[in-house]
Amino acid sequence: MLEILQRWVRGSARGKHTPRILMFGDSHTVAIAQALAFRADNPEPVLPPIELYRLRKVKAEVEIGDTDIDQFCRKIERLSPSDAVFSAIGGNQYAVVSTVRTPPFFDLIESLPPDQKVADDSVIVPTRVVESYIASGVFNSDGPMLRKIRASTRARVFHLTPPPPKEDNDFLKKFHESRFAAEGLGEMEPQSPELRLACWKMQRNSLEKLCAEISVELLPPPTATVGQRGFLQAHYYGKDVTHANRRYGEQVLRQIAARACEGCEVAS
Repeated sequence: MLEILQRWVRGSARGKHTPRILMFGDSHTVAIAQALAFRADNPEPVLPPIELYRLRKVKAEVEIGDTDIDQFCRKIERLSPSDAVFSAIGGNQYAVVSTVRTPPFFDLIESLPPDQKVADDSVIVPTRVVESYIASGVFNSDGPMLRKIRASTRARVFHLTPPPPKEDNDFLKKFHESRFAAEGLGEMEPQSPELRLACWKMQRNSLEKLCAEISVELLPPPTATVGQRGFLQAHYYGKDVTHANRRYGEQVLRQIAARACEGCEVAS
């Protein structure tokens, strides 16, 4: 990754073409915005300019974001095939079913450790039922916006896989978003980490299918941010249930800059 960025810096110094890099998304852009703000005083390694836009919407009677989908699509209409557009829309469908352990309690066979039996108050739910629910959210919520972005530009289009789930249930009980607090987190227990990871993988698989259908490249979470068991490393936790922090945002910035600049300059 750093080698690609170093080649870009050398090429930029010699007046070579720098691709435009635009990102559009929802709540997962907060970590990116925090990283960009931090970079104002900590610019190493040097990155190409990255234009960040957050989806405008009303949440809890407060308007957040700065750009709607139509405005963003107009911004990318005249980009060239050497430019790059990154989507961070959606991302939390898996968390709806795998965060708070509410009745009726359920488990998935693949989320149970080999030596653990199903709890007396739980039932085994067929994997395809949960997969179908998560896929419906991906295809019917994220899908239309991602298709619209892809159809609006000649630039390369990428979609960011959301951060993997957090393993630490004690952390989840301490820091939680209002939507999950309303469902009882704090009074009820979180789901098992293994169930969260299984559901996150279902969402990733649905995103793979969607992106393959519409010629969008799906980017995985940055390798350095993922632990050996597949969960988000604690160093990158944001202070809520599903989001990552500024350090994660920095890793994403480096990842997308390197991906956008691949092939822009060949070292001589």
